Amino acid sequence: MLKTRTANLLDIVEVVEDLPEYGVKRGEQGVVVEVLDNPEEGYILEFGDPSGTSSKLAYWVKPEQIKRVTQRKAQELDVVELAEDLPEYGVKKGERAVVTTAFSEPGEAYDLEFVDESGRSSRFAYSVKPDRIRSTDEILKEEYELGMKLLNEGSILEAEEAFSRAIELRPESLGNLHNSILEFHESAARGLGSLDDLGSLIAGLRFVLRINPKFEIARHNMAAVYLNCGYESATKGEIEKALYFYTLAVGIDSEPELLSRVKNNFASAYTLLSIEAQQTGDLEKSLAYSLRACEVNPDEVTRHNLGAAYANLGWSHLEKRDYVTAIDLLQRAQDTGLQAAELFNNLGVVLAGLGRLDEAAKQFEKAVEISPQDRRAADNLVAMKRAIMNLARSDELRTQTSDSIPISPVQAHLSQMQHYQVAASL
Repeated sequence: MLKTRTANLLDIVEVVEDLPEYGVKRGEQGVVVEVLDNPEEGYILEFGDPSGTSSKLAYWVKPEQIKRVTQRKAQELDVVELAEDLPEYGVKKGERAVVTTAFSEPGEAYDLEFVDESGRSSRFAYSVKPDRIRSTDEILKEEYELGMKLLNEGSILEAEEAFSRAIELRPESLGNLHNSILEFHESAARGLGSLDDLGSLIAGLRFVLRINPKFEIARHNMAAVYLNCGYESATKGEIEKALYFYTLAVGIDSEPELLSRVKNNFASAYTLLSIEAQQTGDLEKSLAYSLRACEVNPDEVTRHNLGAAYANLGWSHLEKRDYVTAIDLLQRAQDTGLQAAELFNNLGVVLAGLGRLDEAAKQFEKAVEISPQDRRAADNLVAMKRAIMNLARSDELRTQTSDSIPISPVQAHLSQMQHYQVAASL
């Protein structure tokens, strides 16, 4: 003998007892999202809040804990639309009315009120059968589908008009509109790297925010879209385009975690540009990009890279024997906290070139302390100590220091760039 289920998929049911383990109380209505038969009949129910922005689930709900709800086509105070003329009441197909009374006995029927545009007068229709009206849900669906179609075609203003009519019917459905826009643009929401590709999605999210500027989920997702576009562009090597999208993302008031991701990616892009500039020999530009990365996201990585950029540019001035500029740049590198044997060695070379032998010796000692296996720093330290001893015997050696001491500068290098963060999910 076949057994009849209490409910079917997508049925609306009412809980007949509290379900404290799921935070659901008696009388709440939910939708059946999954029907279970093994090991016994049961249901997974979804309960949405009025805004449509969140929901809760209840699992393995037993059939005796629910009852199926018979849905009327409309409820009292719903807005409905006539599916045909009602000449007996002087109203025509397409006119909209408010349900003033809903009847179930002796059969489903509705009393309707039609209000003119001025709101000063109204007409009534009584005992209207359900097949002669279109429900709010039907109108909403039609307006949504029209809005999505227009949005996809790029007809933004017309799409907004359709969405506005839908939201006017049911203001709390704004969350559903937001979710529908994301679902409709699922591929775009993953990040396509082009504003042209994402124009309709961004327009849809902007529309949601115009209706409710405090709708934080839409704002977060707009920032996430731009972040994902930047990420896609960066992985293709289009760093300037990536920076453009990150700029758009960081300008949106979004969640702190997402903003942190944007800053990390910003810094990574600037660091990559710094490395590329270094590799082409443009050390001034390399330093400028490292400064920008540190400004956007000051952390251990960006400070290290900034120190290395100062050190590299200082080394180039050291090669030219421009000791005044070199010492300023190398000391700035030390200010960032950079601890590299190359940096201390090169600063020692500069100080030796300026005749500041005791200070140079201390820099070489620090280089050897950091990297005992670095023979250049060790040799420089030995040579410097010998020069200091000789200087004690004759002041004439002071002017010969930079030529007679076999000191060897070495170039510092930027660290590995920080990896791009995984783009935020919508």
